[in-house]
Formats: sequence, C-alpha cells, structure tokens
Amino acid sequence: GYHMPAEWERHEAIWLSWPYDLDSFPEIEKVEKAYTAIIRAIHQSETVNLLVKDEMMLSEVVDRLKKEKVDLHRIRFHVISYADVWFRDYGPTFVVNREKEAGKSVAAVNWIFNAWGEKYPELMADARIGCLINDDLKMGCFRPGIVMEGGSIDVNGCVTVLTTEQCLLNENRNPALDK
Repeated sequence: GYHMPAEWERHEAIWLSWPYDLDSFPEIEKVEKAYTAIIRAIHQSETVNLLVKDEMMLSEVVDRLKKEKVDLHRIRFHVISYADVWFRDYGPTFVVNREKEAGKSVAAVNWIFNAWGEKYPELMADARIGCLINDDLKMGCFRPGIVMEGGSIDVNGCVTVLTTEQCLLNENRNPALDK
C-alpha cells in the first residue's frame, strides 16, 4: 500500500546535507550562500532536515542562518558524519500509504548505496546514513536489497518510475537483476 509520491506533490519536509568538501566545492563560500538561500526559501513552507557533520559545523551553520533571518524552529539539525552532499542518492526514499492512520502513513526505503557503482570508495561510509536516519525517526523501513541511488529515479506518484539501465542494471550495481 505504500508508494513514492510524485516529485511535485506537497510534502512535509526536505532533507539536505550542508556542503563542506573543498574538492567538490573549491568556491565553498558561494556554495554556502546558495544553500542558505535555498534553505531560506524552502523553510517558509516545509521543515528542512539538515545534516551537519559535527558540532563545529552546526554552530557555524546556525550562525549563518540566523544572520539570514531563517527561523531555526523550521530547521531540524542532524549531527551525522557524512562524506558527500548529495543526500538524495544515499538517504532513504520516503514513501506514503494514504490508507493508514496518520502516524503510520510514512515509511522509509533504504536502498543499498555503493558510491555510484563503487566509483568513489571514500564515499562508501554514506551507505549507513539511511539506517541512522531511520533509527532516529523510528518509522517503518523497507530494505529491497537493490543497489540504487535515490536520485536515479523519477516518479509520478501513480506507479510509474523513470530510470535508466545504467543506474540499475549495470554490473557494478545489480548484476543479478534483469529487465
């Protein structure tokens, strides 16, 4: 009875990871300004769940958001060590069941994250993020046993999913799966 809502459907919250890696973002100040603007815009209509890697980063981000008049009551901080900023790929996919009572209507899907087909071994630690979040949220969890990045799919909320063979059927992801 659970399904992933369409990308454009109204939702309660968004999940982001604060950027910090200078290899990925050599002009980190510009990226931080962009993230602040994104958070400032989004927090007007939904909760922002924000991963920060340690207490020092938490303090810096809180100061930055306060200066930009972001309502910190609309931000839920999660101090979790992570390697990459692309949360949608390693974080859980949230699914809904509109037929269940309100408190049990949302669950998580924890895909297996293998750092884009084991391309980046230094990012493999992010595979544990979905379970850590699920432990924190205490909601139902599905583990389909499929290697997938959440950003590799697009859904319409009506049982249609778009993806590519490269993302799901590549030998370095799911060699046992076929079409």
